[in-house]
Amino acid sequence: MKKIIICLVIFLVGTLSAGVQDTKRKSARELGITNVPTPIIQSRYETNVYYRDFEGDVSDWVTDSGWNHSDQNSSSPVHSFNSPNDATTDAVGEPLDSARAFWNLLSPDIQIPLVEDMEDIYFKFDVRCDMPDWDGDADVDGYLDDYYGVSVREIDAVWHVTDFNPTDGNSYWAGNEEVGGYLNSWIQYLDTPTIEVPSEGAVLDADMYWYIESAAGAAGAVPEWPQLDGWDQALVMISNDDGNTFVPLYSDNGYDFECGYGAAWNGLGCLPGWAEQTSWHNESFDLGQYSGESVIIRFAFLSDPCYATSDPECTGGTYPDTGFQIDNIIVRSGETVLFSDDADGDQQMVASGFGSWNDFFYDYCDIDRPGTLGWETYEPGMAFSGDNPLMDLTSFQGKTVRFKFETRYDDDDYNPFPTDTVGTGLWIDNFGIYVNTMYSPPSGLVAESLDSGAMLTWTEIDSLDGVTYNVFQNNAIIANGVMGNSYLVTELMNNNDYRFSVSWVHPSGEESLQSSEVTVIPQAETVVHFSNDDGMPEDGFNFGSQHSSAVKFSATGMVLRFNWYQMSNGGAFHIKIWEDSGGMPGGEIYSRIVNNGVEGWNTFNVNNDDPNLVVNGDFWMGFSEFSTTSPFGFDTSSENSTTMFRDGPTSSWSLISEAGLSGNIMIHAIIDTDANITCPPGDLNLDGNVNVQDILGMVNSILGALQLSNDQVCSADMNGDGLVTIVDITVVINMILNN
Repeated sequence: MKKIIICLVIFLVGTLSAGVQDTKRKSARELGITNVPTPIIQSRYETNVYYRDFEGDVSDWVTDSGWNHSDQNSSSPVHSFNSPNDATTDAVGEPLDSARAFWNLLSPDIQIPLVEDMEDIYFKFDVRCDMPDWDGDADVDGYLDDYYGVSVREIDAVWHVTDFNPTDGNSYWAGNEEVGGYLNSWIQYLDTPTIEVPSEGAVLDADMYWYIESAAGAAGAVPEWPQLDGWDQALVMISNDDGNTFVPLYSDNGYDFECGYGAAWNGLGCLPGWAEQTSWHNESFDLGQYSGESVIIRFAFLSDPCYATSDPECTGGTYPDTGFQIDNIIVRSGETVLFSDDADGDQQMVASGFGSWNDFFYDYCDIDRPGTLGWETYEPGMAFSGDNPLMDLTSFQGKTVRFKFETRYDDDDYNPFPTDTVGTGLWIDNFGIYVNTMYSPPSGLVAESLDSGAMLTWTEIDSLDGVTYNVFQNNAIIANGVMGNSYLVTELMNNNDYRFSVSWVHPSGEESLQSSEVTVIPQAETVVHFSNDDGMPEDGFNFGSQHSSAVKFSATGMVLRFNWYQMSNGGAFHIKIWEDSGGMPGGEIYSRIVNNGVEGWNTFNVNNDDPNLVVNGDFWMGFSEFSTTSPFGFDTSSENSTTMFRDGPTSSWSLISEAGLSGNIMIHAIIDTDANITCPPGDLNLDGNVNVQDILGMVNSILGALQLSNDQVCSADMNGDGLVTIVDITVVINMILNN
C-alpha cells in the first residue's frame, strides 16, 4: 500500500510540474492571481547608498509627457512622480489615435558601490497604484491590460577599434563582436577631445559605414511620437559648452529622417539619423558656425527596443545589420589639421554609452497587489513577475546604472467613452538603493575526533554582547543556548562520518547563518594513521588506463579508511587492497570504484563497506586507473621502496623507480589496531560470531585433529595461559549461554 501511495504522489508531482506555463505579461484576472506578496527575509541592517524623496530639484530625473512631478499625492512629505491614467495626447501634445502608449520616467546615472561578502544590494520604492484596468476583459485593441514595469541599464561603452569590415586598416565600430552587430536600446557615443575652431572656420571629414534597421513603417507607428519617421539611427552631434549639451550636426548629404525612435525611446527626444545600408563613403560637415569656439564632436548610435541584429526576445530572429563604423576622422582649417584619428595610430576618441535595458519586473494594480489600497513600500520579493523579482542589484556592483519606470495604458483608459473607472495612474515616491548586510556566521570551526565523540571549537563573536550558539549535526540542531566557543558531542558511533556547523543567536532572537561545515570521524584510541609520505605533494602523476599502483604498509587490525591525495577535481578509479606476497602485492582482498574526488585529501570509508576486512602484517593499498582518473599526489621527498606499479591486471609488479620516478604515491591507511579485532574472544574461526562451530574447532584442536593458527589460538585461549583446554571451552560455552 505504501508503494502505491508513493507512486501516486510521484505521478501527481510530475503532472503538476508539467502543467506550469509561462504566464509573462498576461492579465492578473486571466491568471487568477490572488496571492499575497512575499518579501525577502530581512537581514540585520540596511545602509542607504542612494535615496530620493523627490522633494526640491528633481530635474536630473527625466520625464516624458506621460509623467509629471506632482504635489497632489505623496507618500512623504509632499511630492512624488505620477503617470496619470488619463493619457489623451502623445509626447508632443497631439491627440492619441491608437490604443498603445508607453510612458517612461528615467533616473539619473547612479553609481552602485562594491560590496563585501555577506552583503547584497537591492532597491525599493513607495507606490500608489491606481490603474484599474487589470481585468483581462479582451480589450478592443488586442493588447495587454494596464501595467507598469521597472528596468535598469548599465553604462556599457561598446565603441571599439576593430578590423571588422575594414576600409583602410582598423576602424571604430559601435558593435558587438559576439553578435556581429548591435543590440536593442543602445545609447552609444564616440567623442573627440576638445577642438579649437579658428576664426576662419573648419571642416570635419570622416569615412562612414552603416548597416541599420530600415526606417520603413516608422511613420504613424508609435502614437506618442506622431512625427516619428525612423527607427534605429546613426548621427553626428556637436557641443560648444564643454559637453554639457549636444545638437545634431548636418553633413552636406543630410540625414535619412528627422525623428528616430532610437533617440525617442531612450529619452533623448526627436533626433535625425541615417539608416538602411551604405558602403564605406566620406561625409563632410561645415563647422563654420562654430568659428572661434571650443567644440566636441560626437558620433552617436541609438537603437530602439526591437529589431536589433540579435533580437531573440522581441522578434525571435537574427538580422544582418552590423551597426555604425567610423574611420579617418579629420578636422582641418584650410591646410592646417586640427585633429585626426584613423583608429590605427594614436587613438584619441573617447567612448561612452549605455547598454540594453534589463527588465526587472512588471506588475498590475489588482486589488491584491502592492499600493492598490494606498501608499505601500514595494520591497524585494513582491514583484508579480519578471526576470529579477527580488530587485537584486548585486550583479551591477561597481557599475553606473540608470533606472526606468514604464507605464502602459490602453484604450479602456483614454477612450473618449471609457468603460472602466479611469483612476489616477501610477505614483512613485521615496526611491532608494541600499546594501543589505548580514553579520558573518561563526568562523574557525574545528572538530577534534574522540572515541565515540567529538570536541567542537570555534572563534567567539566578540562584537556582540549576550550571544549564544546553536550546534548542528548533519544540519539538525542538537544544542542551543551554548555559552562560550566549544561543545562536546557524545554518543557517536566510531568510524562514521558526522558533519557539524554552528550559528550565533542574539539576545533579540535573531540568528545568524550557519558556519561552514566540518566533518569528523570518531574513532577509538587504538586507531592508527599509517603513511609513507609527508602529506604534501611535490608533483602529480598518472600511468594511464588499467595501470595499477600500490603502496606497502605493515599493520595488524581492521581496515577503516583509505585516504588519497588528488591533484584536481573529478575522475574515477578502483580502490584496491592486496595481501603481501614475497614483498610485493599478492592476492586481492578488496576492490571498489570511487569517483568525484576533490583536489586535496579524500577519504573512503572501507569499514562501512566491509566491516570485517582485517589485515595481519604486510599488505598493500593502491588503485587501478581508468581513462578518466585524475592525477594522484606524489611525494618526491620520501624514499621510494614502498611504492610499486604494473601495466595491467596480469603484468608483473615493479618498483616505481623503474618508471624513472623517485618518491611515494600519497595513499594513507587508517587501521584500528585493537587486539580484540584480530583476536576476538571465542571466535575461533574468525567469522564474526561465537557459536557451536567455534567449540567444535576447540575440541578438534585438543584432540589433535586441527592445527590452529596464532590468531586462532589467541581467540580460543580464554584464560590467557597460552593453551587451548577444556577450561577455555567451558568459558566459551558460558559466553554462548549468557548471550
